[in-house]
Amino acid sequence: MRLFFVIAFCLFMANLAFNILAVRRFKQLLSTDALTGLTTRRYLYERLESYQKWLEQSPSLQLAVLFIDVDNFGEVNDYYGHLTGDKAMKKIALLVENEIGTRDTAARFGEEAITVLALVEHQGESEKIANRILEAVRHTQFDYEDHPFNLTVSIGIAMVGDLDDIYSAFVRADKCLQEAKETGKDRLVVEDS
Repeated sequence: MRLFFVIAFCLFMANLAFNILAVRRFKQLLSTDALTGLTTRRYLYERLESYQKWLEQSPSLQLAVLFIDVDNFGEVNDYYGHLTGDKAMKKIALLVENEIGTRDTAARFGEEAITVLALVEHQGESEKIANRILEAVRHTQFDYEDHPFNLTVSIGIAMVGDLDDIYSAFVRADKCLQEAKETGKDRLVVEDS
């Protein structure tokens, strides 16, 4: 009988451990974009609470919203194929992650769009981040068989005045992004302060 209880206890503990791991994996799947490895839009929104705490604890910090969109991405998919487009998005996601800070969050926001929430001391710092991303993408070669190609991105930036105003900042950053696209692409547009 004792052996039965030992086996039952071991099975119970194994099942519990499996369930804990399954829940962790499920949460990771919900928070990570499968293609790029960036966080998802949903997780980006969940991170806002953390940003609010940082801003309350460090009044010298501000939150910048960067909207990044790959220029002419539809042409990459049409000309080189969707698998090449996927590889390019992975590479761009890695370039973006390499240029942001450890407290910043980059999320895939659409097919060829990435949004970054960056804690900065002033707007100029967010512009430096954006310019590093522009340069990194410009100077990266993407490959399709024996035909290398280059890509560019356009970026719009808005500063969050009040965390209750975050969704307004998303809209303003998107408008800046559209202006960057309409005025020639491969550039940065920052909302007027």
